Amino acid sequence: MSRVSAKSSQPFITLALSGGGSRAIAFHLGCLRALHDRNLLDKVKVVSTVSGGSVIGACFAYWDVEFAEFDRRVVRILRNGLTDQLPGRCSSVKKRQRYLRPYSVLHSLRLDSDQ
Repeated sequence: MSRVSAKSSQPFITLALSGGGSRAIAFHLGCLRALHDRNLLDKVKVVSTVSGGSVIGACFAYWDVEFAEFDRRVVRILRNGLTDQLPGRCSSVKKRQRYLRPYSVLHSLRLDSDQ
């Protein structure tokens, strides 16, 4: 993400992504989809995040991919949990992964990006 100049004359969007664990990630993915569908996502220049919103916010800020790929990757995180994305040396975290997996979200959401 590029820095936003205080002297910028072009309007832009500041996005705040709240916390709430995997439910927050799922909710914010829906919000980002809505912004993308309305051709507004490119106008987002500032993102403020906390907790679960920080996960998707970091992905949004640092993954340099088209939105469809971004969407696919986030859905994979929601389905598999964050622990599947950790390297093997994080074994102590992986042992406790049942506490980190978003089972309730997985069973209650029907996501459009099944592939």
